[in-house]
Amino acid sequence: KRTGSFAQALCKYANLSLPRTGSGAFSLSKKALESLPDSIYKGFLQDNGTPYLPPEIIREIQLAEVGEVKFNLKSKHHLKKIFFETLREQPLSRTPTGQPQVNETFLKAMAKKQCHGWVKLLIDFNKLNKLKSTYIDGILDSQENGVFYPQWKQFGTTSGRYSGNVQQLPRPKQDSQGSALVIKYNNKIRKFFIAGENYVFIDSDYESLEPHIITHICGDKGLKNIFRNGGDFYSTIAIATEKLDGVSALKRDPNYLGRVNKPLRQRAKQYSLGVPYGLEAFGLSKSLGVSVSEAEKLRKGYLDAFPKLKDWMDDTFRDVISHGVLTSEAGRRRHLTHIPKVYRDNSEMFHQVGIDPSLYGFKSEARKNAQKLKDARNNGWNFLIQSLAATITNRACIAIAKELLKEGIDGYVCAQIHDQIVVRVPEEVAKEWQKKVQVLMETTYRLSIPLKAPAEIAKDFYEGH
Repeated sequence: KRTGSFAQALCKYANLSLPRTGSGAFSLSKKALESLPDSIYKGFLQDNGTPYLPPEIIREIQLAEVGEVKFNLKSKHHLKKIFFETLREQPLSRTPTGQPQVNETFLKAMAKKQCHGWVKLLIDFNKLNKLKSTYIDGILDSQENGVFYPQWKQFGTTSGRYSGNVQQLPRPKQDSQGSALVIKYNNKIRKFFIAGENYVFIDSDYESLEPHIITHICGDKGLKNIFRNGGDFYSTIAIATEKLDGVSALKRDPNYLGRVNKPLRQRAKQYSLGVPYGLEAFGLSKSLGVSVSEAEKLRKGYLDAFPKLKDWMDDTFRDVISHGVLTSEAGRRRHLTHIPKVYRDNSEMFHQVGIDPSLYGFKSEARKNAQKLKDARNNGWNFLIQSLAATITNRACIAIAKELLKEGIDGYVCAQIHDQIVVRVPEEVAKEWQKKVQVLMETTYRLSIPLKAPAEIAKDFYEGH
């Protein structure tokens, strides 16, 4: 930095003729710096277009001052130098311009190496910083006399979901979902949202809302039977996709897949929702840690097992490239009007090569057009699912608010987080409103398969869902 301890160490290292302040530090005032003869040190301290000092000088200054080289854990530039230059590790992926990446996948791979045990702490450090910057800092900066007032807007997202400053509040994590330190602070955030004396929260969360919507809009009988038969969604998908024998999708059975082979059920989660949103073999292979060919086999097996899902995806893509406008079941519209022209102008090439941008050269016009088409296709699938989820949740909020007003209850819908609705009511009517909130959420908008939204009574956001 051009100020602080490093700047003082630089002045000492370069023996700069600068006056001293009352505390004995070098003066870095504009007038004092202007008196110096021109040099890279003066240019750096003046910030006159000299962006960096040579790395070898930085190292010498740091070694002379503290006996070790410092680096910034938050800097991707510094981490790349550490991993790829100092430690001589090989990158697992590169950016479109060919630069090596230090992303979460790479850090997880490094953490598994015995010689890089410190990387586990780095992963925790990154997660804690995200919790702090995304949630804690914003909440503390916005609080008024110890109270934080969430803000909600009915615009700001293309899907139609409410946008707000606690919309992405982190879900509670269990012991197996991360380190104890990260889980501690992740869960503590929700504990600070309290109902207050003599009030409680009615906390209701739709069960598997997106799987319900995917099943409803594609109309696949096999998917519908999962919910009609009471089977576990992800276990059923895994059994049908991977043609598993000797296991059940029913939680009450002793051979229930989630009990006898949890990893298979967990990996089914990755593709059962990912594929309808546009996840392809390459991305799936990275998330599952399998080969691209194995990931493609899973993807194909899933779509073969539930053919109406594939038909819906194909029909949606045809609408995107033909009309450039999509309309959800509830009437919400998404405009992608530039896409039909992109497709028409490049259709011959797309038919020959495909729309995978990686098949085209770096920075080529063909690559840009392929990326536009792929993004539009994925946005189309995403919109039809997410916009209906938004409609269902938003209409339930309105129905609950109307009922509270009609009955003269001193309560209100205080939060909508993902597919979760939180209602604040007086404690004496909690039991009654626990049932009412659930009924309103399950029946205000009806799908071809029943929705489920069990409600809980809680004193804070952590106690609920």
